[in-house]
Amino acid sequence: MGKLEVTILEARNIPDEQVVSKPDPYVKVTCGIESFKTGYVENQVNPNWEGKNNSFKFQIADEASAQVLFELWNSNTVADDFLGSYKLSLNGLVRGQPKEDWYLLQQCKSNAEIRIRLLAVDFGQDAPSGGGGAAVAAHGGGGGGSKPNRPPKQHAADKDERRQQRLRRQQMRQARKEAKKARKQALKAEGKWPPAGRGNKAERAAKKAARMARRQQRQQEKRNRKRDLGYDSSTDESSDSSDSDSYSDSDSD
Repeated sequence: MGKLEVTILEARNIPDEQVVSKPDPYVKVTCGIESFKTGYVENQVNPNWEGKNNSFKFQIADEASAQVLFELWNSNTVADDFLGSYKLSLNGLVRGQPKEDWYLLQQCKSNAEIRIRLLAVDFGQDAPSGGGGAAVAAHGGGGGGSKPNRPPKQHAADKDERRQQRLRRQQMRQARKEAKKARKQALKAEGKWPPAGRGNKAERAAKKAARMARRQQRQQEKRNRKRDLGYDSSTDESSDSSDSDSYSDSDSD
């Protein structure tokens, strides 16, 4: 049985749906059949649980499959409100070394994050030793040159952190997309969409027809001037044809 120490430090950007005051958040921590709660912090969207019964100890039977569930709640008189949660795997912890990080809450109405410290007391991976480079050189091939030090493999905790960063970016992109959609719907409701000067499809078609009429008028004026100056009619027709083709090409573009 391994021993795990969990410390809930703080949170930020907690959703505020209170009418009168701000929420009174607390955290419920569950691992296996054991469950603990921190004290609640009054009237805070960026709470700090230092000194609020925020450190707990768990017995871990199998660290490879064990997970810790963190649930953020708002303390109420009648019924508490669920604000978000995060499930954390214990893979990648280093024995005797605390791991502290921010984690983005899931099932949350805002980009709320919680800062947690974990300590695997007597289980987990061994801490990397400083003599790894010498050991590699000692076991090098007979060629005489020492092998370069290889970077350590990325632990599961690092992968989990990158996954959280990707999730945070996806949520931010989704929030910007929804905000843009909401602004567009609001402009439509106010009769301000499409923007002034753009016009609808019928107006754009009318403007295009007016441009074509002006081009045809310029072509006719050009033919009249050439006729007055005594140009050959065949040359005139071929020139007009090429002009017409160029206009049609520009229109198609």
